[in-house]
Amino acid sequence: MEYQEQNPLQKAYKEAYERDKRYSILDGMFSHVMLTVFGGAYLTGFGLALGMEEYQIGLLVALPALANLVQLLGPLYINRMGGEKQACLLGTGLFRLNWLIIAFLPVLFYLGVSQSAVIIIFLVLLALSGVFAALSNVSWMGWISSLIIRAERGRFFGRRNMYTGISAMVSGLLAGLIIDNWGAFFPGREIWGFSLAFLLALVCGVVSWFFLRKISSGIAEGGSLGKPVELDFLESLKLPLQDQNFRYLVTFSMAWAFAVGLSAPFFSVYMIVDLSIPFTVISLLALVSGATNIIGMKYWGQFVDRICSKSLLYYTSLGAAGLPLIWIMAGPQNYNVLWGINFFSGLIWSGLGLATSLLLMQLAREEYKVAYYGLFAAATGLAAAVAPVAGGVLAGLTSGATLQLNFIYLEGLQFIFILTSVLRVFSLSLLIRVKLEEQLSLQELVTRGMGDFYPLQRARHLTVMGVQSVENLNLTVSRGLLYWESQLEDFLIKSRRIWENTGNRAEELDNRLEDMVSRTEEKESWLLEKIAAIFQWLDQLGENDEQQ
Repeated sequence: MEYQEQNPLQKAYKEAYERDKRYSILDGMFSHVMLTVFGGAYLTGFGLALGMEEYQIGLLVALPALANLVQLLGPLYINRMGGEKQACLLGTGLFRLNWLIIAFLPVLFYLGVSQSAVIIIFLVLLALSGVFAALSNVSWMGWISSLIIRAERGRFFGRRNMYTGISAMVSGLLAGLIIDNWGAFFPGREIWGFSLAFLLALVCGVVSWFFLRKISSGIAEGGSLGKPVELDFLESLKLPLQDQNFRYLVTFSMAWAFAVGLSAPFFSVYMIVDLSIPFTVISLLALVSGATNIIGMKYWGQFVDRICSKSLLYYTSLGAAGLPLIWIMAGPQNYNVLWGINFFSGLIWSGLGLATSLLLMQLAREEYKVAYYGLFAAATGLAAAVAPVAGGVLAGLTSGATLQLNFIYLEGLQFIFILTSVLRVFSLSLLIRVKLEEQLSLQELVTRGMGDFYPLQRARHLTVMGVQSVENLNLTVSRGLLYWESQLEDFLIKSRRIWENTGNRAEELDNRLEDMVSRTEEKESWLLEKIAAIFQWLDQLGENDEQQ
């Protein structure tokens, strides 16, 4: 869509469009502060503080993912609420209210409620949060795809995700500091550190809700403008499944979600329990991942349209498949490898998430987009819900198990890390079947993206200059070596002559010394004979005196 400044109506639309994009970025920044603290290591740590076991930790990831099944009801929910914006605002509001209750769960311990009952209440509230998040997500996807012009989606979402990555990175570090320092100042009451972090994150969640509320219902080419198409429930399921490419994408997404979800809850458990890493260090690790995520979002968003979203999804997924294998190299005494893992993790997952969203938006038919998004999220959520439960069972079975193969030693959760990596690689065979876009080779991907990826351009120029410098240096060194080789040869010839002369002189001296020693030995022998004769004469003289 192009805007002409001389048209007042189009000028007003442009101003509203730019304002909506700013509000969406601000909403994303504050909401990701909340979502960062409500998930990952902090959610796992809160569950462990409540006394949850390994299979229950798996439920922390499974329940919100399973709640995505309600996105199948997305079209009905949006129609009932009167539009995508209203449906999204209601879902996000209930989500925040629900987490306010979760933050005060430790109060139940002081009221005499048993630990098992508190855990059950927590899981129920977490499931409800997942339902509210699922309904708001499907509404938001339909809303934002109607709002943002198709040609600008890659750049906009890359920019938005870059800013949300910054807020997530900072909030994660602060949450880790709060939780660790609370436990240091109030031993035995560490769980309240989590509650404080949750409440501070909720404040940001409320701010994000008000920015979300300011965004208009929709300004886009061919968009629904907040008026979704009326669909029968069965029809909303049937239409997307008639699209072969969409079926292939859903199949890949389910396989990928299962492979990722199998180990997702246990990376945090591995850091907290097996490696005994403080939450502050975990936050710093997340800081590294967040920083590279920001870098990735900035540049993926710039040239994703040039390289196509399917190719970006394929290669970033391939990179993500290898990351779990590196985790087995970390140990309690040395977990420095995690810095490298988080560095590359941010780059890889930023591209993977962006490519998935853009590919889904590209596949979805505009008039039925909510049905596409809902079915995709529900199918993926089902696989993502089953996987952590299966992972929890495997974690219990492999607990205490060990395997020694030459210099490789495996134990416990490391078996799950290997399995998830293998399953991720196998799932990529399903993505290739999506024929919407050309599958680029890695060389083609780099070539097409080079025009926008300025650091790579500079690196290429620096590399060329570096190679030329090395060649010049090599030529200079070669000339110098030839000169010094000739000088060395002269030196060696002269040294050899000196050595030969010295050897001859030494041989002559040795002969003279040998003659001298021989003559000395002869004179010494003669002298000893004379002395022996004298002693013999004296002995004879003494014997004669005794006889007289």
